[in-house]
Amino acid sequence: MVRSLDDDAKPTILDTFSRIPSSLQISFDETLLAIGLSDRELYLWDCQENKRVGPTMMHEGSIYAIAFSPHGRTLLTVDESATLRFWNLTTGQQVSQTDLDIIPEKPIHKVKFSADNNFVMILHGQDSLTTIRLR
Repeated sequence: MVRSLDDDAKPTILDTFSRIPSSLQISFDETLLAIGLSDRELYLWDCQENKRVGPTMMHEGSIYAIAFSPHGRTLLTVDESATLRFWNLTTGQQVSQTDLDIIPEKPIHKVKFSADNNFVMILHGQDSLTTIRLR
């Protein structure tokens, strides 16, 4: 459930989930929230307008981690099968996909773009960090 607190601190229900949210990430400019659900669905929430925006994006498994690119035009998601997907935030279309060579049973905790947008870091398992060069 997405709730908003008004000036009187009374919660207002803005939207509900039919499944369990499994991950979320806010954009650098704090205008968008990406919400990944346990049933493979990913959608964007406009924080200023308090509503869903863009098309629903789908994965093949539960979404474990989400990252916005520093330039704000790309969203990165990683699912339970250790598949990275890059999404165009303007169109909601998948741009590319990469299967990581890691054991999916080791949970993925976090993904992050480097500040120069040239690398992606993936924290997984209890002691592993994988870095991927994008350019």
